[in-house]
Amino acid sequence: MSAGGEVPTLVSGVLSYRITRGEPDGNRVYVELDFGSREHARSFAAVLEGIWRTPRSAGVLVNHGAPEIRDLVERQTLQPNAGLSTF
Repeated sequence: MSAGGEVPTLVSGVLSYRITRGEPDGNRVYVELDFGSREHARSFAAVLEGIWRTPRSAGVLVNHGAPEIRDLVERQTLQPNAGLSTF
């Protein structure tokens, strides 16, 4: 989500994303991007690494790891069943 609150349009093959903050350090932000293909992911990683090397980014970023390309093995969305009691 951008600073203005609007959701960005499809960019560089990104199908969905998640942004989370670490605990206890709420200043550490994690961004997970889902791509339709490994090629899109590789291309985006190369662009991202180029952006990180710019002087403007260097002045803002404290540190970052190299982009990781991982395969999704399984995804499940769990929702409580209205008919079951919870503990």
